[in-house]
Amino acid sequence: MDFRVADELKPLSYTQSALLALIGCSNPLVPRSAGSPADFAAAMTSMTSGLRAVRDSLGAAAFREQLWGTTGFVPPGLPPPPTPPSPSPPLAGGPALSTPLLATAIAVPVGVCLVVMVLLLVIITHLRRHAKLPRSLMGHVLPPGAGDKATLVITDVQGSSKLWELLPAGVMEASMKLHDELTRRLAVVNLGYEWATEGDSFLLCFHSPEAAVTFATQLQVGWP
Repeated sequence: MDFRVADELKPLSYTQSALLALIGCSNPLVPRSAGSPADFAAAMTSMTSGLRAVRDSLGAAAFREQLWGTTGFVPPGLPPPPTPPSPSPPLAGGPALSTPLLATAIAVPVGVCLVVMVLLLVIITHLRRHAKLPRSLMGHVLPPGAGDKATLVITDVQGSSKLWELLPAGVMEASMKLHDELTRRLAVVNLGYEWATEGDSFLLCFHSPEAAVTFATQLQVGWP
């Protein structure tokens, strides 16, 4: 399907032939004697109108695809769409952790660290409080010696003689056992030392007045 005009150009003729085939036109054979520029312009105008009609009927996208297929035009490749980020792989050797499990896995170590920090704070406070106490070579706190800080405490059960007369012997024996155990336990907690006992009374010594008052207060309220 040649489109012959005077002094035709081969590359241009191929394109024109393809356009004519697309719009379904027959081969317009133009004699060389009629191959004037005006005739060529009229033919191109006619083809342009036909192409516009085809484009309007098929749609721009379909028309473009058909035109490319007819002329052998290969459009440049479009850049590939961005690859979506892949999800984080699960931990090796097991399934992925759900949100509650992940929160637990984070909260447990944090809680353990907080408990350790609190214990360290308590130990440091205790060591500072008793830093000036006399100690043996092994680090044990020695009994308080003579000095302006040593404080004696004497305990006594008020009205114990009358209580022994009013209450059954078993009740008083159990009560005095609890009393003795609590007194000795609180003395150890406050670094006090039992020097002697007389009946239901205790003679104790502490390194400081503060420790003696703390012991006496705790013993009165039965702590703990």
